[in-house]
Amino acid sequence: MDLPLTRTADGFEARMGTNHLGHFALTCLLGNKIKDRMVSVASAMYHFAQIRFDDLNCRPADTRRWRPMGSPS
Repeated sequence: MDLPLTRTADGFEARMGTNHLGHFALTCLLGNKIKDRMVSVASAMYHFAQIRFDDLNCRPADTRRWRPMGSPS
C-alpha cells in the first residue's frame, strides 16, 4: 500500500494495474469460457478513495505517501 510510484509492464500505475486493470484483463481473457456470470469483489475502501478520472495513470508530480490512488493533492 505504501509503495513508491511503480508501473506495470504496460506502463500503468501499479496499484491501478493490480486493483482494477488486472481484473478486467483476466475477465476478458476468460470471456469465452464464462458460461454464467462473473463476480468482482472489492473492499470498502472505495468509501475513502477519490479517483481522478482525468489522471488514471497517476502523473509523477501527484505521488505522495498514503494518497488514495489517483486522488487530488
